[in-house]
Formats: sequence, C-alpha cells, structure tokens
Amino acid sequence: MKVVVGLGNPGAAYRKTRHNIGFIVIDEWLSRLRQKAGFQGKFNAEINMSTFQQEKIVMMKPSTYMNRSGESIASFLSYYKADVEDLLVIVDDVHL
Repeated sequence: MKVVVGLGNPGAAYRKTRHNIGFIVIDEWLSRLRQKAGFQGKFNAEINMSTFQQEKIVMMKPSTYMNRSGESIASFLSYYKADVEDLLVIVDDVHL
C-alpha cells in the first residue's frame, strides 16, 4: 500500500493559499482520475482508496489543522499496518 497525504488547513480562509497546496494537489489528482475522496471519521480525514498496477493507493486529506495532521496519519498507518516508507506527504514547505 502506498499512502499519499496532502496537508492543508480546513476552512474557506485557507482554500486557495499556499498552506493548502497538499489539498490542492490531491484534489487535482482525484479530479484527473475522475474520483472523489470521502470523509472517514475513524481517521478524521477525507480518503480515497484505489488501485494502480495491482498496488493499493490511498490519497488522504486530514481534516485537522496542519499541526494536528500527524494524529490522522498515524492512526491510518497504524490501523492498516502500513510502512512509513510507503508514505508521501505533500506540504507547502521544503525542509533542507
């Protein structure tokens, strides 16, 4: 399983800001695939699960503010016993 998480902040005030680039990327990707994410309360996130070349691909948008998004991600990875090596996080900043 590969997990792609787009980080952002909920609410209209952040919708088109650079802080929501993770949400924007996930939304664009799903739009091009003609798919949607659905809210899953267990993980407090919008999630889309699909398959590509027999590999499960998860696209996730935590519904918390960025500073609390780790809780959603950790909960999801733990529940599915997914490896952190299979996690890609899209964020608005570059860490050197």
